[in-house]
Amino acid sequence: MKSDVIVISIHPCHVEKIWSGEKIFEYRKRVPNYIRYMLIYSTSPVKKITTLVEVDSILSGSIETIWEKTNTGAGISENFYRQYFNGYKHANAIKIKRVCKFDKFLPINILEGINNASQSYIYLKESLNDFFNKIADNR
Repeated sequence: MKSDVIVISIHPCHVEKIWSGEKIFEYRKRVPNYIRYMLIYSTSPVKKITTLVEVDSILSGSIETIWEKTNTGAGISENFYRQYFNGYKHANAIKIKRVCKFDKFLPINILEGINNASQSYIYLKESLNDFFNKIADNR
């Protein structure tokens, strides 16, 4: 059985908007069918795991429909959105339910079997409980 937790890379400027609540949707060209949590890896210059997000739901549909349903919580401009999905007919929006910003940011290699961040997503190989036990042991 696949994990219900993914590790996802997001640029730090967008991560900050997630922390502030300005961005409640994370847009992706492809997403797994079911996820419950996302561990966010903030890309350069941070290059650390910074956040755990509980997922509310995943919306999928045409580029137009998804923008109409999510633009008030997008945290990005419509132009940026359209550039991201340029050439695609289908969009996905991961709706964020809860956000937990870590006090201490973590290197990606703390995750079992993961040494590099993916441009898309990677399933967490260990359970979320094992992950939290590991970071508690490393303090």
